[in-house]
Amino acid sequence: MADSGDTADAERLAVEAEILALTITDDQQQGVTLTGIVETLHTAGNTTNAERIAHTITDDYQRTAAIIGIVKTLTANGNTTDAERIANSMRFGSAG
Repeated sequence: MADSGDTADAERLAVEAEILALTITDDQQQGVTLTGIVETLHTAGNTTNAERIAHTITDDYQRTAAIIGIVKTLTANGNTTDAERIANSMRFGSAG
């Protein structure tokens, strides 16, 4: 298990990665990058930021993939209430 210093560093790096990813102008490439960040965050147990970032992804396919990843992780960890809530938050069309 990571100590609090490692967790703080990981959170800081995730924020920096998100900021950089948002500078990518191609929606699909930005979505791929953000989906990777979401996966890293939810795997590390930071589903709040993972979910927040997932909902900013404008590419429908990548947004769906990111949200499904979060839902799978939560379900595997027995957190079916949050998994269902997040699954039900999926939307299609432009983000916003």
